[in-house]
Order: sequence, then structure tokens, then C-alpha cells
Amino acid sequence: MVFLAIMVIEAAILVPSYLNYERDRLVSVFDAASAAVVAGYEIAGRPDLESDGMRAAASALMGTAGLRGLAIVDPHGEIVLAVGRLSGMPLVPAFGPGDGIRQIDRSSAAATRAFAALPGYWLVLDVDTPFLSGDLRRFLVRIGGLIAVISLVVTVATMFVLRGVVLERLVRLAHNISLATRKPERAQEHQTPPGRPDELGTLTSNVNSLLISTSVALAAVREREERLVGLNRTLEQRVEERTVELSDAKIAAEAASNAKSAFLANMSHELRTPLNAIIGFSQLMTSDEGDVFTDDRYREYVVDICKSGEHLLALINDLLDISRIEAGRFELSEEEVDIDRIIGDVMSLVSLQAREKDITLTVSDSQAASMLLADSRVLKQIVLNLVANAIKFTPKGGQISIEIQISATRDIGIAVIDTGIGIADDKLEMVFEPFGQVASHLAREHQGAGLGLPLSKRLLELHGGTLEIRSILGKGTQAIAWLPASRRLKKTRIS
Repeated sequence: MVFLAIMVIEAAILVPSYLNYERDRLVSVFDAASAAVVAGYEIAGRPDLESDGMRAAASALMGTAGLRGLAIVDPHGEIVLAVGRLSGMPLVPAFGPGDGIRQIDRSSAAATRAFAALPGYWLVLDVDTPFLSGDLRRFLVRIGGLIAVISLVVTVATMFVLRGVVLERLVRLAHNISLATRKPERAQEHQTPPGRPDELGTLTSNVNSLLISTSVALAAVREREERLVGLNRTLEQRVEERTVELSDAKIAAEAASNAKSAFLANMSHELRTPLNAIIGFSQLMTSDEGDVFTDDRYREYVVDICKSGEHLLALINDLLDISRIEAGRFELSEEEVDIDRIIGDVMSLVSLQAREKDITLTVSDSQAASMLLADSRVLKQIVLNLVANAIKFTPKGGQISIEIQISATRDIGIAVIDTGIGIADDKLEMVFEPFGQVASHLAREHQGAGLGLPLSKRLLELHGGTLEIRSILGKGTQAIAWLPASRRLKKTRIS
């Protein structure tokens, strides 16, 4: 067995040597053939590659250095000259790493070589190699005989050493280990005397220590297993109790959410009824029909009452919408919607508010299709919230522009861009939370409960869209209401 193992190892070493020898012989042949072609080209006076003189010179080289075929390829991969046999080779060589040699059979081979006389040009060489088989046989005989002799000597020496020094002790050690594995808890009873103070003696001592450790460790493992079983039972009981607690908490949370939604719905109804009456009567009292007030101050008081009532009614409506969205009860009434018309309606609603602050409102023209499948009322509310928010936080004399944008994924966005106070980067996430206004002295000068952007974000998400906020503190803010490309309609509005 030792002899066979050594032979296998030597054979594994021989195979690469054999292949390297064969490759080296072929490389030397093709190097000689390539040098002969370059020399012939120089001797012929470097003629034009497509001329008759070059073809005659190439033909004269046949037989030199075993050359039987020659082709010259230009830098573009086109063959400009082909003479003699080109068996087994493609007309256009495959350039790349390696020596480019392809052995057709034991008597011939082909290869690709760079044409040293003309940089950028390549040679395709076909040569005879009748000598190769004999050289390889002689190489194998020499190397094989040497390997056999070395393997035999090493085997004899190895067997002598193993038998007298190692084998008997290893057999005894293996026997004791086998006995120990049958009863691991009594493994320490099967220790082996170390014998000589050599590597095998050290190994035997280590095995004895391992057997003792195994016996001790098994006893500890059994003890820990018993403890683990007890802990596992306790853990399962606690998990079951915790699961019941979580289930009860979930039921309580759902009940609280339903109670909150019912409370908001009832309260909104109870508040909106008197608010509508207050707003209606205050609008009636401030109308031009009849002279109700003898003092203009009373008219101003009634106007303030009307504005406050309208603000409170808008706040109640926003709260109710958020509650319905969170409860999953908000339903969209989808229809074909013209974005341009929505923007126009919003501009009409906020134009007076913008003029009071001397803010310039502009709408950029867009050639994109402006028809969408969406809830018209909800989309108008989203755009109105974004524009009203921009007016609120843009100082006097500022500018606000509205434009339609198309993303790389063909999503459509309604962008509201202002020159207002802006938002710090670390505060951007706060504006999407209900009542989460940015706590700056400029922002707190303006009324509002902080529901506009959170409500707009949730309404957009119902449409499958998103609300993107980009802002630079002290420079301005860009709010973009993105709607997915699937909601765009191919037809455009008919003017």
C-alpha cells in the first residue's frame, strides 16, 4: 500500500512534468518557425504582404523549421496572406493569454504568434512534429524508471521503521480507543502506557488525557442536560403566558383604536353641526344684503368668527380623514382627472392669500399628458395642502411655482417649489408625523395643527404614490406629490 501510495504521488508529479515538457518542445518549434518567417521577410526586402514577391518568399519558407503552412492576419483580423497547409486552425486566430498552440495530432500542430517584423500583425503557423512522439516516450521511460526505483527504496525503508517503531504501538492505542468509544462514561479505564518519550508517546499521553476529560465532561453534560430540560419547561411556560398577554394587549389595542375612530367620528359630527351653523350665520351677517351692523367693528368680529370656524372645521375634517385612513375605512372614488384643471382650481382658492403676502404664484407649462386615474377631490386636497403650506412658510415678497415632473420610471409628480424658510435635514422626518411641526421660531409664528403634510402623504399612499420633501434651511422647500406611472392615461385633455 505504501509503495502504491508513493507511486501515485510520483505519477501526480509526473503528469505536469510530461505536459510541460511537451509544451516546451512545441514552443521551441514554433519560436524557430516564427523566427524563420521574420528572417525570410527581412531577406526578401520587406515586400508588401499582398504582393507576389511576398507570396513567393512565404512559399520558399515551406519546410524550414518544419513549417508546412503560414497565414498573416492584420490588426483588424483580416487574413492578408495564406500559403501552404492550415489544417485544424480557424482562419482567424483567437487572440488572448497563453501561447496559442493547438496540437492537431502527434505529427502536426498549429499556433498563433505575433509578427515581430510588423507590430500589430499576427502569424498563423502550421508545422510538422514527427519527432514529438519519440521524445515523449524517451522522457517517460527515463522519468518512470527513476520514480520506480525511488518508490521502492522509500517503501522498504518506511515499512521497516513503521513496523518496529510505530505500528505496534499504534495498534495498541487504536484498540484502547475503540474500547473507550463503546462506553464513553468509563473511558478513563482504557488508558495506554506512553512507552518511549517520542512523538508517539506524546500522542498517547494526550489521548489518555482526552479519555479522562471525556469521562468528566460527559458527567457534566448529563447534569447540564437535566438543568436544560427544566429551564426549557420554564421557558415554554413563560412564552405561553407572554403570548396570552400579547394577545390580550392586541385585542385591547384594536378596541382602543375602534373606540378612537368612533369617538372622532361622533365628535366630528357633533362639532361640525354647530360649526356649520356658526359659519353659515356669520357669512350671512357679513353679506352685502342689508345693513346689519351699525358699527364696523362688529362686522370685523363676525369675519374673525367665520374664519376661525372655517379653520376649526378644516382641522376636524383632516382629523377625521386621518382616522378613517388609519382604520382602513377611507375609500377612493377614482375617475379621470385633469391635473391642469386641479392646479387651476387650487390657484383660484389661494390667490387672495398669496396677494395678501405679496407672493408671486406661477405655474410652469408642461407637455406631458395631464390625465390621471385618481380621486379628484383627494388630489385637489393634496395639492391645496402643499400650496397652502408653501404660502404659510414663505415670507412676504417670496415666490412659489407649481410644475409637473416626470421621473425616470415614468411616474408623474406635482411639484410645489417655494423660497420659504426651509427645513433642516434632521427635521424632515418630523413633518410627516401628525401634529409634528418643526419647532423653529419662524414656523411657530403661523397657525396650523401640523396635519397637512401627514394627511397628504397618507392620501398619496392610498393612490400608490409617495410624498417627497427636499429642503434647504433658509433657502426654500420643494414638495413633490408622486403618482405611479400606472395611473397615467394615454389620452390628453381636449382643449
